[in-house]
Amino acid sequence: FKDALQSVSAALQAGYSLENALREAAQDMQNMYGEEGLITRELRAITEGIRNSRTPEELFLSLAKRSGLEDIGDFAEVFSIAKRSGGDLPAVIRVCSMTIGDKIETAKEIQTLVAAKKLEGRIMDIIPCFIILYVDLSSPGFFDVLYGTVLGRVVMTICLAVYAGAILLSEKIMSIEV
Repeated sequence: FKDALQSVSAALQAGYSLENALREAAQDMQNMYGEEGLITRELRAITEGIRNSRTPEELFLSLAKRSGLEDIGDFAEVFSIAKRSGGDLPAVIRVCSMTIGDKIETAKEIQTLVAAKKLEGRIMDIIPCFIILYVDLSSPGFFDVLYGTVLGRVVMTICLAVYAGAILLSEKIMSIEV
């Protein structure tokens, strides 16, 4: 979608009307993503809709609803307001494209920074199991008190629940939305 907006913005700056800019963007997306690319089909549907006397605002709002993507919904609203109020469409589209690009770049940077910590978290999740296995193999009978008595089983069940909670908490901390 970001590429499509950049293409539409470039065509508008070159002097094309909005309808022709969308048609040019559809052609560009076909060259980039192929005839059956999702964005190619969507842009073709928008140009067909315009040919059938539907407004571009209506078509972008429809695309936003079908895709369920927040960025497309935001763009559709901004585009609709700019079109109605006579705003500078090339500038609006260019700024929206840059904003989406910045958001994508930020998400990639966050994923890169968090990847090492996620690996560390996974290792920390399995280390207690290896420690228990090591102690059980190297000192048979050491865990008889913990797993052989009622009080030991209650304590170890509580420890298991805390351990599972810690794993869930670490997963929640590491899942960052942009």
